Amino acid sequence: MKLTEEQIKQNNNIPTSEIEDDIYETQYEIDQYESELKPLRNNPVENKLSIYMKEGNILKRKDFIDELNQILEYRKIKL
Repeated sequence: MKLTEEQIKQNNNIPTSEIEDDIYETQYEIDQYESELKPLRNNPVENKLSIYMKEGNILKRKDFIDELNQILEYRKIKL
């Protein structure tokens, strides 16, 4: 989702280092979910719900990283 300038400015109080740490930690979570998905995909019919839930978690976290990157990019441009 594309953040508006107003949404980005609402995060001005968060230090850049904290945002970078959040990106790193969230990427770690994504990697964990993806490693958990591998064995589940061996039996997709039986693990349909678990696969669906983990894929949803991965998408949410990827969206979060995208939003954080938008904030960082905005800061690079405006500062």
